[in-house]
Amino acid sequence: LPLASCPPLDRFDYLPTKSFALSLRIGREPFEVAVIRRQLPYQALLGGRNRLKDYLALGDEVARGLGARVELERGLLLVASVALAASAVATAGTIGFVGFMAPHIARRLVGPSHGGLLPVSAITGGAMVVLADFVGRTVFAPLEIPCGIVTSAVGAPFFLYLLYRSRKT
Repeated sequence: LPLASCPPLDRFDYLPTKSFALSLRIGREPFEVAVIRRQLPYQALLGGRNRLKDYLALGDEVARGLGARVELERGLLLVASVALAASAVATAGTIGFVGFMAPHIARRLVGPSHGGLLPVSAITGGAMVVLADFVGRTVFAPLEIPCGIVTSAVGAPFFLYLLYRSRKT
């Protein structure tokens, strides 16, 4: 189909879709695909070290006793985590507190094992953003509250609760 035969877009809501489709038509790699391609090594690094993450959760001495190179593993996990967080913020923007709340909620759902923590955290974070967007669009309709404000309104009390709980133990 020639590009001129496409119907005109009335609003900017469809701009990311148009940008993605246009990138495919002119032979460029879409931004989203480039980000995912650059994330894959870091995702593989984090996903392939579930047993070592479980060892590190037991403490440094126990992890060393089980054969883990604690400093090296901690450094690799830190680099991979920072790279993934930076690429997520570069792609999606800053949605406050989701990256903080989702792993804590996922930990409650999954338990102490790191095997299912990453996928459950991703699903939990995505569900939280969708829910925050839904609340922001419907609670004060016809006004729309940005998703980041809704997640911050929920995240700040959640953060304070976690601080309070950690001080009690």
